[in-house]
Amino acid sequence: MNNFKKIVVFVVTMLMAIFLVACSSKGDLDGTYTYKEDGASMMITINGNKGRVKIKAGDNNAALNLALNNIEFTIDRESKTFNFAGREDSQLYYSVSGNSLTVRGGGFGSVTLQKE
Repeated sequence: MNNFKKIVVFVVTMLMAIFLVACSSKGDLDGTYTYKEDGASMMITINGNKGRVKIKAGDNNAALNLALNNIEFTIDRESKTFNFAGREDSQLYYSVSGNSLTVRGGGFGSVTLQKE
């Protein structure tokens, strides 16, 4: 009976660990990330499997800023991509390290944003 209790405790502990890892890996990306340089800025807000990006051009081009405002995307956490429906550059790759989100692709190289 003592071995049975040990096995049950082990199984329950493993299930709790798996649950905690699954919850934390989904939530660690959630939040708002910002990048600013030379008057240009980018803000990415992530909530669950959806996100939104706002980009402000450094030259205060109103038409360009309007076109790049509130672009919605979905997130594929397995392939670590942001997917933009109906856009020419429809996919960006991301990686997370601590409070930094690095986004690359789309013809602009890579940008590292900081979590607020």
